[in-house]
Amino acid sequence: MSDVALTIVLNAMGRLELADLGFRSWMLQKWDQPYEVVLSLFNDQQARYEALTQGKNPNCRVTIRSYDRPAFFNISAANNLGLHFASGDYVMFANSDVVYPSSYGQRFINNMLRHRCGCAVGSRYNLNSEQTTALKSAAEYTHENNFDFLDAQWSYVGGPPIWYTCGPWVIRRDVARAIGCFDPAVLVSEDDDLTSRAVHYLAKQGEQDSNMCFLQMMGFHLYHSGSELFDAHHLAHQIIDPRRDRMRAKFDSREEIIPNRLDDLNWLVQQVRETKKPSPLAKYRQNTFRKISGRITAAAKILIARR
Repeated sequence: MSDVALTIVLNAMGRLELADLGFRSWMLQKWDQPYEVVLSLFNDQQARYEALTQGKNPNCRVTIRSYDRPAFFNISAANNLGLHFASGDYVMFANSDVVYPSSYGQRFINNMLRHRCGCAVGSRYNLNSEQTTALKSAAEYTHENNFDFLDAQWSYVGGPPIWYTCGPWVIRRDVARAIGCFDPAVLVSEDDDLTSRAVHYLAKQGEQDSNMCFLQMMGFHLYHSGSELFDAHHLAHQIIDPRRDRMRAKFDSREEIIPNRLDDLNWLVQQVRETKKPSPLAKYRQNTFRKISGRITAAAKILIARR
């Protein structure tokens, strides 16, 4: 076992003001044992995040690495890159636009250990635009003045929606490595894919046959406009859903294992760098010709009828 209980994997390319807050919340955890944050930057802002480590918990070990900005951000490939540097017994894949109260990491791992979980997921509370704008700059938050005030407010009636099983995703590091972690071909809903594959693997080991969600473990999702990643949703589920169904149908299937080269740093970086942006018409492609043909036929009938 490692002396590091948990590695938190974060990625940032754009929306830096939000990523500042998410990163800073991990610097301010109240935890009396070593934990680790691995931040992959796909920009030239490393100095910015090094400055945000000032005043961090002395038990927090931080690794920040910068890479060239890719043409299209591949969250699956980026998470695999973070796993490469992880040393914790458990790895938490956390979105950089979510802030966490100061007890979050320790509570999550205590729950994992108590319930002997190989994988589990938390939940999140979606801040609205006004709540997000009201937050101070990340550097203004300290151990005495941290993000715990959000944790005290989330349950009031009439607030923004709560999304259960919506991150962060925590997996035992040996399980993540055994299944090859994330599939780089899956550009969105990567959490769904990882969960189904991890549970299938753990079930075969006789450890865990369903996913766990800690309902009262709330991260606070910062408001922002929609992401272009959702252009890839249809293509991703053409991979995820059939694979999930095949694993359910065949218990001894080995489809949970993705042949990623997790020890090869150059290969991992290449997976991020060479990802092509999916066509924004991907989800319509299979019906495009039928729709166009139908419209031409309908127009022709109208013209004929008018003659």
